[in-house]
This record gives sequence, C-alpha cells and structure tokens, in this order.
Amino acid sequence: MPGVDVNFFKRAQRGLYAGKTRLTGFHVSPSKRQCVSRARAAAAPPRAAARAPAPPPPPSPPSVKRAWLPNVQRKALWSESLSRSISLRVTTAALRQMDRMGGLDEYILGSSPAQLASAKGESLRRQMARAAGGPPRVTGVPSPRANAHAARRAAAAAAAPQMR
Repeated sequence: MPGVDVNFFKRAQRGLYAGKTRLTGFHVSPSKRQCVSRARAAAAPPRAAARAPAPPPPPSPPSVKRAWLPNVQRKALWSESLSRSISLRVTTAALRQMDRMGGLDEYILGSSPAQLASAKGESLRRQMARAAGGPPRVTGVPSPRANAHAARRAAAAAAAPQMR
C-alpha cells in the first residue's frame, strides 16, 4: 500500500495506533535501584577528609529484558460520513487526538498517511472520501495529478515570451 510503512509495527496496521509502537528495555527491580543509589553515594566525593573509604557497592542483580506495548482498546466509533459504527482497535493516544480534532472522520481525513501509518486508516480514508463524493483528501502529500499540473504550468510559463 503506497504511503504506509508495513514494516513499522505490524499490529498497528489493523487499527489506529497514532504512531505508538512496541518499546523494549530492561526491567529494573527495586533492589537494583537501591544498588544504583548506593553506587552513586559511594562515588560522591567525601565530605570530610577524615572519613574512611566507602565499601564497594554490592553486585547488581541480573537485568531482565522486557517490552512495553501500547495501550490498545477495542472501541466502536461512529462515522458521520459513513453513517455507521466502525469497530476498531485504537490506542488511548488516538482517542485523545480524535477528541481534540472533533471525531473519527476529522481524525482520519485530517491526518497525513505518515501520521496514520495504518492500512486500516488508509482504507477508512478511501471509504470516507468515496462517501463524500470526492477524491481522498491527503494532507501534506501532493497528488500525482497536482504534480503534473504544476509541471505543465511551469513549462508553459517558461515557453511564453516575457513581456515588459
């Protein structure tokens, strides 16, 4: 599908994720947090010259890899242009953006393909444009027809004699 990066986050292709993706990192246990704070305290310069050297910090427990997934909800959202309810997987961030923009239709039609980054979102955009009776409105990305029209205009302006 043009304009949609399908390698971005495959699960996001089936819903509206508002750019949210899977994050990875390490789980930090409370005991490891204490080890880190003790190590920082030991590395701090001594306050008085008469203090004894600090003992070495205890060994850190092993790190555990983990992943954080987006907060995805299954919602039925009303589309004014399609006059029906649409069941979608949406993140809470996408729901907040829909509230800010004024609803599902405004969010779908007002977001660029890069912002939607979803095959489902692009499919909804085409359906809404078809229901409205016009070509799909894409923000921030010029259509091939507009590019061709601009090229013809530039060629005609270059070919026309200049009047002074």
